Amino acid sequence: MKQIIQTFTLGRSVVATMPKFLGIEPGTKLQVQKLKDNIILKPTKAKNPVAIVDKIKGGLNFKKVFGKSLTPEELNNIIDEQYESVLPRR
Repeated sequence: MKQIIQTFTLGRSVVATMPKFLGIEPGTKLQVQKLKDNIILKPTKAKNPVAIVDKIKGGLNFKKVFGKSLTPEELNNIIDEQYESVLPRR
């Protein structure tokens, strides 16, 4: 079944509107692949939040510094405490 979709420019991106009946929810990330004259869209798998934290922590060895691996919640608490300590006092 062929459908026509509309594209438009938004900033430096090209946005495509898709028919609702395709079942693609707003905010869904799709992998785009172009093969000759065809474009293939595939949903991407959700990433593990812990893996994301491991990736963005910049190679810091929290186990060596804190004696244990930190959960994302523990890391957030440490960052919050550091942020509050640098705020001007009222």
